[in-house]
Amino acid sequence: MLNKRILTPYEKNQMLKYGINLEELLNTDAPVEYITGHVEFLGLDLLVSPSVLIPRIETEELVELAVNKSEILGKKNNHNQILQIVDVGTGSGAIAISVAKKFSKLGIAFQITGLDISLDALEIARINLQNINPKLPISFIKSDLLAELNDRVNLDKLGNPDNSIDLIIANLPYIPSARIKILDNSVKDFEPHLALDGGPDGLDLVRKLLKQAEEQLSKNGEILLELDITHTQKKMKEFENKWKVKIIESSASGVNFGILSHKNLECL
Repeated sequence: MLNKRILTPYEKNQMLKYGINLEELLNTDAPVEYITGHVEFLGLDLLVSPSVLIPRIETEELVELAVNKSEILGKKNNHNQILQIVDVGTGSGAIAISVAKKFSKLGIAFQITGLDISLDALEIARINLQNINPKLPISFIKSDLLAELNDRVNLDKLGNPDNSIDLIIANLPYIPSARIKILDNSVKDFEPHLALDGGPDGLDLVRKLLKQAEEQLSKNGEILLELDITHTQKKMKEFENKWKVKIIESSASGVNFGILSHKNLECL
């Protein structure tokens, strides 16, 4: 029998904020975000459901990494070229929408394509875009990583004649399979395993993405990845035959971030 839950101040505040009786949370391990249907991410009120991973504070750092690239990437706008950004595994659309809002404030011309294999997740992402700002230049497409990216807006018409991607941002499933069963109940029992399980070493989808990105990423483009804490510089060495790889630790929790660029070019 489930022990009666002791609510944190955050959980109590969230339930009260959305007018939900606290009793609904006392006898379940479900995340409060799934009970309320809302999560705050970089100041945005996003809808979430059990079809999408709940955006976390460490992923806010991934957005900031993307924004930090904007000044350098923006130099490509010398001839009114629009930066092409792809958010792989977009889920709730948290990364795509947050990056779009920040790039808009910086006056950078861009187009973001959010990709996800889950139609349910894409529906949530589209609702979030509609609620926050439907005029942001974001499109959401069903795709297995980059496989169906040819369905995106024709980049040639957007001033990107080689039809390539300038920045790929990806928060893919990266938890090694054996660790799924020891995750907190609120995660392993409620959040979609499709968005958690990264295979035996957590890198199955990263390998697939990087293979696809070889031809899709522009010559000066970069890839930003959220990774497991076990994905160290040494662990990522297998990719160094084709990619320049830099691993940095999150300041928020036990994750790493990867910054990758084509091997034969200096990292931006």
